[in-house]
Amino acid sequence: MKTPGRREGGRGEAMLNLKMPPSFLITFIFALLLLSCVEQPRIPEGALVRLDRGKELIAAGKYDAAIAEFDRALAIHRDWAEAYSLRGFVYLRKGGYDRAIADFEALLRLEPNHASARRWLEDARQARGR
Repeated sequence: MKTPGRREGGRGEAMLNLKMPPSFLITFIFALLLLSCVEQPRIPEGALVRLDRGKELIAAGKYDAAIAEFDRALAIHRDWAEAYSLRGFVYLRKGGYDRAIADFEALLRLEPNHASARRWLEDARQARGR
């Protein structure tokens, strides 16, 4: 049965099925948009390719493969806030709370004033305690 307002198939389908509070997802997406506007150090092309592929894999619901791509991106460019935020999000989605916490802490070391990262870190810590 088709739910009103939902698209059948396509890249956005996986994101619609996330069992995260809508406010978390909205905050996460908004923060990623802000990160893309902040001037960042030059990112090597190979790392950019891996990050883009990881985003595609998230949309397809292939979380383990996405994590592998983010691992490769971070191996190329270790100090990349966006890669930590995306990998942390995937770990959080999969229930890997300790790894999500580590990624959000790494994100905060790189971007200490990143308010959304503090919220994500707290969400992961609360989820771990359940």
